[in-house]
Amino acid sequence: SHLVALNITASPIGNAKSYFGSVRKEVVMAVPRTHVRSVVGGIGGIKAGANYARTILAIRLSESLGLPVVGYLDHVLKNGDTGATAEFRETNASNLFALEDLGEGRWKFITPPLDRRDILGGRTRALLLKVAEELGWEVEEGPLSLEDVRNKKYKYMGACGTAAYITPIHGIQEIEIGAHEELETMEPLSAEALEGMTSEERQQAENARLEQMARKVGEEVKFQDKKLEGEELFPEPFKQMMAIMEAVKRGERMDDSRYKGLVTKFMLPPLAV
Repeated sequence: SHLVALNITASPIGNAKSYFGSVRKEVVMAVPRTHVRSVVGGIGGIKAGANYARTILAIRLSESLGLPVVGYLDHVLKNGDTGATAEFRETNASNLFALEDLGEGRWKFITPPLDRRDILGGRTRALLLKVAEELGWEVEEGPLSLEDVRNKKYKYMGACGTAAYITPIHGIQEIEIGAHEELETMEPLSAEALEGMTSEERQQAENARLEQMARKVGEEVKFQDKKLEGEELFPEPFKQMMAIMEAVKRGERMDDSRYKGLVTKFMLPPLAV
């Protein structure tokens, strides 16, 4: 006979603040030129721990550069690659979307497609597609190119997910990580280098090595030409999406067929007495 064990882990997911830091200041997203989160033919479209383990180092290094979010492209940009054909796929833990201003209060909601099966088909992403339709916006599941973002084609960009919820992204900064000119490699410190060190000295050496593993490349790209503060950090179209999304999640829109299956309203069974 075979023995099968089912292990369940309960973990608080927090919110956008706990994932990406406070939105009381501008959120600039790191864009690694040297790392991808997933590849076509891999398991990027599956909710699995292996999808996120490889992002931990990139997150740590981007945070050391003052960049709280990591947004991944679909391929590595090697020396000489301008990124003209590169497309955004998702962040380290959420889907991405952008808003193009069509004028007169209308927007085009764009999010990378799922046809490559390299990113998660998040339920929040699916919900926002329907919310954008209800608002009368154009909706497209299509390429979100690096060049378009660099050239400020989109007025707003955001991350969305169970924990990220709807988090505005106010700019991008390309970075390189490890194994490049003047950067430390990703290999751990050798046994010879660690010999004779105390645990505290080893940690200090590792921290010093990590500080030399990442650098910013090129100029930071901000979507707005002015410094944003206060209410400006959470744009009006984001507020419009949030209002409908909150109503759906509270179960107030269960009669609307467009949201069927996107939110489950759980009912606790009566207590046995």
